[in-house]
Amino acid sequence: MTKSSTATPSSHARVSRTVIICAYTENRWDQIRLGYQETLSQLAPGDEIVLVIDHNPELLKRAQVEFTEARVVANAYERGLSGARNTGVVLSETDVLVFLDDDACPAPGWLDAYAQSFAHDDIAVVGGAVEPNWEGGTPPRWFPAEFGWVVGCDYRGLPSDGAPIRNPIGANMAIRRDMFDLVDGFASVIGRVGTLPTGCEETDLCIRISQAKPDLRIVRNTAARVSHVVPAGRQRISYFLSRCYHEGRSKALLSDRVGAAESLSSERSYATRTLPTGVLIGIGQLFLGRPAGASRAGTIVLGLGATAVGYLRARRSVKSAPVAAQPWRPLAVAEVALESVEMAPPRQDSSRLRLLVLKEGAPLGFIDVDSDEPRPSRQAMIDQLAATGTPHAGLLQGGELQHRPGPKGQGHPGQSAHFDYTPRVSVVIPTRGRSEQLIRCVRSVLELDYPDFEVIVVDNNDAAGLVDEVLAPVTDDPRLRILHEPQRGVSPARNRGIAASDGEIIAATDDDVVVSHQWLRELVDPMRDDTIDCVTGLVVAAGFQTPAQEIFEEFGGFSKGFAAMRFDLDQHRGTQALYPFSPGAYGSGNNLAYRKSAIQAIGCYDGRLGPGTPVRSGEDLDLFLKMLFSGRTIFYQPRAWVRHHHRDSFDELNRQVRDYGRGLSAVMLKWAFSDRRRAYEVLRRVPAGLRHYFDPRSVKNEARSAAYPSSLRRSELRGMLEGFALMSYEMALKRHPDAAVPTTGGAPAPAEVVGSAGVAR
Repeated sequence: MTKSSTATPSSHARVSRTVIICAYTENRWDQIRLGYQETLSQLAPGDEIVLVIDHNPELLKRAQVEFTEARVVANAYERGLSGARNTGVVLSETDVLVFLDDDACPAPGWLDAYAQSFAHDDIAVVGGAVEPNWEGGTPPRWFPAEFGWVVGCDYRGLPSDGAPIRNPIGANMAIRRDMFDLVDGFASVIGRVGTLPTGCEETDLCIRISQAKPDLRIVRNTAARVSHVVPAGRQRISYFLSRCYHEGRSKALLSDRVGAAESLSSERSYATRTLPTGVLIGIGQLFLGRPAGASRAGTIVLGLGATAVGYLRARRSVKSAPVAAQPWRPLAVAEVALESVEMAPPRQDSSRLRLLVLKEGAPLGFIDVDSDEPRPSRQAMIDQLAATGTPHAGLLQGGELQHRPGPKGQGHPGQSAHFDYTPRVSVVIPTRGRSEQLIRCVRSVLELDYPDFEVIVVDNNDAAGLVDEVLAPVTDDPRLRILHEPQRGVSPARNRGIAASDGEIIAATDDDVVVSHQWLRELVDPMRDDTIDCVTGLVVAAGFQTPAQEIFEEFGGFSKGFAAMRFDLDQHRGTQALYPFSPGAYGSGNNLAYRKSAIQAIGCYDGRLGPGTPVRSGEDLDLFLKMLFSGRTIFYQPRAWVRHHHRDSFDELNRQVRDYGRGLSAVMLKWAFSDRRRAYEVLRRVPAGLRHYFDPRSVKNEARSAAYPSSLRRSELRGMLEGFALMSYEMALKRHPDAAVPTTGGAPAPAEVVGSAGVAR
């Protein structure tokens, strides 16, 4: 800006004012007229109105005809609010410029209140009060007062009247004209363009003013009030999340311009004090019988997360373009037993081969063999495992594994001399009848060498019968029972199987899994230690026939490594920043065992979580948290390994990743509302969780290649936001979390008839 201006008035002189209103759409015509008329009624001699039309010729013509006492001009700069405001600044010659949104209407005494503030020579900028005028009369019940800025209005946490502020709300603010000669106007690289819900242009301007004139003040004056229309379109959760996301992006751009310290100075206090307080208030309202408090608390977490995502994504450095990618090739997975093979098996149809190296049934690690490499010898495999740092490779240098330590340690998965702990086990498999996969899974379980177990397949279709047909070839096995659970969802199905079981131990797997020969022995053996109530195992991909299957491994997959681990809330705490709310840290729900007494004591699976429910995931993490918070111990045993057939299309993978995001946020919200102590534990992990999920330098993201699909990142974020919303709704309705589960016995319900083949119908 190079426009000359008058000198700053003394405290005894009346300041002249230009009210600048920027408009871009005829849809707000009635609101523009109302704001104009009220402003006109408050003008004093020497004041003026400048109405700037942002690149809309039809609106410009109409406004020039209607608003004859204003100077109506077109935006002379780039399209957007910053350009329109700069146009008004250049055309103005008064002492103070007052900015009013085109959907805001001043209250009586508005301009006089500003005049009182600018009677002080050391005040450069004044922010007025912005009160929401909700279409429909009241805000949505889910809308938190802490997020009034989303709709351009005041919010809980703003400084009091007369207090210093970093920047005002752009819908209602006043700035000395000569400040624009110092800072060269509003920045066009940030700020709102049309309906795009971005912002921060006034924040950028005020920071630059403070940097140029640190002795001048920016203050709040609540007597300068306006009413700001909030239409129905801005009262939707989709707009709320979009506005938060774009605010985060705007803050990132602002950080690049003025530095993170100043651009986020107010936000730090807001995020660490105002928002946690709002969540606690919502929780308190829930405990007082006001379920809408849960929705508002959940929305606060959603808004913070969306803003953080926008910020982190915009701040993320652009990765170097990858070298031209080679055509994707299938990757076969084969098992190699070191004690019985001298050379790796030959590649067949695939030009890539991944070897799962076993020693007496114990998985030691993976070795990848490409088409231009010779088949490795036994010693070459040992050397390569040692070079890759697999936890147990060092034990192979002497040629033999030592005996396995007990589960109280976190040692290597060595071989026991014998398995003498063999309590009765019930293997529960929920299914909707994926024919080829289901029969393959059930057969692999029935072929186990464990001495005492039953297999309970729970048909989760609306009507029974399909699973019976699929499993007809194996229903003559007396160890197999088929139950029917019509309530949709994996959690109700698993609970049905648990209720009908007669085993001391319950083992859980899915119908797209094939178990290894000693799976049950290895899964149950750690529970000879009576302090362990839950055991998980290693999940290995069965092969990669499509790129989507390999990308899932890059996302995180199911494998948790080859080292045995113990988890509790005492001496064996995980190292993750989110612990114990660590998704995927403990193992997977498709390879799991627990004592029946323990699972019944903690309430079984939460019926609101898991596949088949609106949330569609999260039941396993919730179960692990129930175990830990009840003082129990989880043990990860990689010797109990299974093969899993990953989803083979990107559409399915995107849905899967989205579902995982839903489950994680739903579980976090559920535990945050369980009691105040858990709420504190969840809230204090939110910053670390956001960094873990969205910072490209985090452990979760740093290993991902440049080819990792951005659609999966969006799907995961979308799912997390949906999970918060869904669980907030469920909790507001106070739905009972668990399907009805008997706490004793294991016989089928009386209404069932058990057929001669052991099939319950």
